[in-house]
Amino acid sequence: MTNKLVAAGCLMTFIATPVFADEAINSTKQAIEKAIASEFNEIDTNHDMKINMEELSIKGVKIAKFKKADIDSDGSLSKDEFIAYNTEEK
Repeated sequence: MTNKLVAAGCLMTFIATPVFADEAINSTKQAIEKAIASEFNEIDTNHDMKINMEELSIKGVKIAKFKKADIDSDGSLSKDEFIAYNTEEK
């Protein structure tokens, strides 16, 4: 009986651990995206929900980085483009 309880406990730990790890990863990812979105709002000084090169130049961002982040090449960064660029693995 004791062996069955120990085995069941080990199995539950094995099954539950990845679930908790996924939750921690998702929580961390959400916190990072929230911080980046907050930074976006600070940089977007004219509050048009886009960041243009002039607004980013205040932060010292180079044109090449801006163009790489500007996925749709419209000359500005949406919040989604800004978050995607800042969360991609470099």
